[in-house]
Amino acid sequence: MGVHDIFNMLIKWTVPVILFMTACLTLFLICYKLFYQKLLLGKRKISWPRFILAILLLGYLFLVFVITTLSRGGNYSGQINLNLISGYLDVWNSWSSTSFLLLVYNIAMLIPLGFLLPLISLKFRTWKAVLFSAMIYTMFIEVFQLISHRGIFELDDLVHNIIGAIAGYLIIKIFLDFKNEKKFRKSTMIKAAIIPMFYVCLFGGAILVYNLQEFGNMSIRPSEGTDISGVSISCEVDLTKNRSEVPIFYNVNADQPKRAFNIISVLQRTINLPQIHRIGNNGENKQYEFLGDDNVTSSLIYFKGDGTWWLSDDEPADIDSKATDADTRNKIEKMLKENSFIPANAILECDQNGTFRWDASAVDPTRMKKDFLNGMVMVDVRASGKISMLHYGLTENKYVRQVQTISPMEAYKKVMNGEFDSYRPYVSGDKIQITGMQMRYMYDSKGYYQPVYEFTGSLNGEEGACSIMIPALP
Repeated sequence: MGVHDIFNMLIKWTVPVILFMTACLTLFLICYKLFYQKLLLGKRKISWPRFILAILLLGYLFLVFVITTLSRGGNYSGQINLNLISGYLDVWNSWSSTSFLLLVYNIAMLIPLGFLLPLISLKFRTWKAVLFSAMIYTMFIEVFQLISHRGIFELDDLVHNIIGAIAGYLIIKIFLDFKNEKKFRKSTMIKAAIIPMFYVCLFGGAILVYNLQEFGNMSIRPSEGTDISGVSISCEVDLTKNRSEVPIFYNVNADQPKRAFNIISVLQRTINLPQIHRIGNNGENKQYEFLGDDNVTSSLIYFKGDGTWWLSDDEPADIDSKATDADTRNKIEKMLKENSFIPANAILECDQNGTFRWDASAVDPTRMKKDFLNGMVMVDVRASGKISMLHYGLTENKYVRQVQTISPMEAYKKVMNGEFDSYRPYVSGDKIQITGMQMRYMYDSKGYYQPVYEFTGSLNGEEGACSIMIPALP
């Protein structure tokens, strides 16, 4: 979940939150005026500043609840994660801004709770009261996610929310102590700095270690692993105990944000792509939108992981509206070659869908000891001659060196131990039958093309339902 996603959800839930706060305000005033003052003859006055803060806090907590529960689909399966460091392992393995921001959000989510509670009531001016309140509220959310199947009960979320609430409490305590003593207490400021300094050191250390290591991290490495207790696993493949040496490659275009602007500059010069109208994120990838004089919107998505990109417009197209003649093919081929989008000896072909494409020769990376191209380039051209889609799916892989892998048998032992991530939880009685094993390649977080073992087979008799990835490097 990125900043853009959070912003969109805030916009989506603004009106419901305002209505909720209005309902809380109305209900309280009715109870106060009608029951407390008239029927019970109560004389206690309302502290309006504290009351307003209480309403704001209720609105904020309602917003947190709907974002963490109602904004999700009910497609989870009652999973419980009691691993306290799984969130940190997710950040490390994927090394993505999305994972990092999710961890930061979980910590920051209840900072307003710890900040506002001491201002609302004197009863909450101790860290224990704030901790207990944060624990009760977070437990409510986690249990609701569990029973409604709108999330996973995660112990690390509970702990991070409590840490955030305590951080908020320590911050406001600095100002409360100043209000009472007319000076800042050094001990309070030191306590307030402990949590942020811990995470600065933690993330700073992780960045240092990451930059010192040669290769990047693999998102398929498990942060928690898969519970396979009660699951029967059999293998029909002969697995060797011998380790092997295979090549590793580097994608020169991966994670190069400036490359996207260079591509856009080329397209603006060659195919009259309009000026950039908006820049946003598409998951981990960058998305650029262009608005033409004809009010047609085009977008270019730069895929950070492998350096490929996709340009398309929002006008509907079908095969009958595409230009597929030889002259068009020659023009497109010339444009692609002049801008080094395809090799000089490449020849575009037109497929049955009216799409021009060039495919790099299929290679077996395990046998390569030189640079190679992988992937394809595809182009759709309208009858008017305008390019409606250009997909640059080529990766330029530079040979680095040979590396030693774990053996297939060692990889299979990791499968047997559940040392892999699964998109679905296994249940007792499931039967996994491994019928195939191959070495394939995936890009790591630094753009290196790494070997992985893929075990395939059936799940409960359903062919092709099982695919398990195990990193091949130790």
